Amino acid sequence: PTASSSRTTSLIEYGNGRTRSEINERIIRLFQDGIVASDASEGTNLNFSQYRAFIVFHAGLGGESSQALNDVPSAYISPQDLDTYIEGPIPVDNGEFNITNGMLLPEAISTNGRGGLNAAIARFFANQLGLPTLSDRQNDLPAVGRWSLLDSGDKIPFPASDLGLQGLNTDAQNASLVGFIPSGMLAWSRIRLGWITPHTVTHDDTVQIVAAHVRSDLPQAVRVPISATECFLLENRISRLKERNRTPTIQFSRGTEGGVWLSIDDYDAFIPGSGILIWHVDDAVIQRSDSENQINSNPAYEIAFAQYRRGVSLEEADGLEDIGNVSASRVIQDGIISFSTIEGGAEDPYYLGNTTTFGPDTTPNTNSNLNHPSGITIEVLSPPGDTMAVAIRFARFEEIWPITGLTADSRHAPRVADLNGDGTKEIIRAQNQAGAFGTSAWLMDGTPVDEPRFTATSPPAIGNLMLATLSEFIFANKNIP
Repeated sequence: PTASSSRTTSLIEYGNGRTRSEINERIIRLFQDGIVASDASEGTNLNFSQYRAFIVFHAGLGGESSQALNDVPSAYISPQDLDTYIEGPIPVDNGEFNITNGMLLPEAISTNGRGGLNAAIARFFANQLGLPTLSDRQNDLPAVGRWSLLDSGDKIPFPASDLGLQGLNTDAQNASLVGFIPSGMLAWSRIRLGWITPHTVTHDDTVQIVAAHVRSDLPQAVRVPISATECFLLENRISRLKERNRTPTIQFSRGTEGGVWLSIDDYDAFIPGSGILIWHVDDAVIQRSDSENQINSNPAYEIAFAQYRRGVSLEEADGLEDIGNVSASRVIQDGIISFSTIEGGAEDPYYLGNTTTFGPDTTPNTNSNLNHPSGITIEVLSPPGDTMAVAIRFARFEEIWPITGLTADSRHAPRVADLNGDGTKEIIRAQNQAGAFGTSAWLMDGTPVDEPRFTATSPPAIGNLMLATLSEFIFANKNIP
């Protein structure tokens, strides 16, 4: 049972919600009751204002590991959660301090000792620091997979025998452990926290990128802008266990005598592979996200002609786009359906010995999320290692651009729109040429577009006739073509 300041409640009452909203409300109420009970029982012995993070541990297993109907799922409790389900922060210390967020966790992940709480605590603490979840929460699927602590990287299983621990019996050596070693955070997450600063490349260059564990003046992340809101972000990820057969070192609370598992010196020991990961970062999607619509749970960015867009997505070197893609990841081996690559695979990174080039004509290619050609080519020159060399090149469309002979008129700024519905936007400019008002349009490579044309004396407003009524779709000169 869990005691509150005024009553004792059976744990089952917190875990038997029938709807998502009801389940959430009971999770928040259990967290609240745990805080209130702690405040009441400890009194002046506990000064909440001295702490910045709070965890309520409840009896039993978490619903995410036990899969039992009434077990309580673990959760990070955000300020928005408290506002939604219990009308705001939790007052403690006689009302002198408010709890505005926290974590709810079980006393254990498993009954056989093969599950650890380390990964769950690390993930929720990352949420508290301000990092968003990177999984596709809307469809309950991975979006960046095991490459990140903030997706399925918090649940990577691994054999105990890979750790070189002493004194384990045969059953323990062969056991699969989970929750003890989460993968590290993406470079994007570490940049967001201010832990690292990316090196930005805007002209032809060859750069050296070091892995996160390397202490060096060389960059751990390289940013290649695509547009004002999009970029490619490169990072070097390496599993020293897989590449060098280097067994991670674990720190226990009682040293060589064991005890509580405290930390490990290589959190990327069990990531899916090694090499250069190229992330496509779309700030337009990220800025539109919120606590309910996380950055990788957005199936359709709400603008005309948009395709599926994630805020942070991996440009997979194998071209399969199978992270979080059930259809692409389904493999049948010996009559058994496997989803082994839905959380990332060894062929996802770029490295010498695998796919090395990511460019305009590769799969995937370096187009923007609006399908505009960026002209960027990225070539990885090294095998997996602590330091990897990458060449970055920028194509220049000089055959047709620049367009000359246009009238100089500051009122006639160009606009962009997909005129022919092919998914790629064209450039439109209203102009006064030889006394006649009209428009001109070009493809992104500079090729003129003859149709459609319309009369315009000012820059046209751009809209989608399929999404707007006729009265809403009006050009600046009040003429509708």
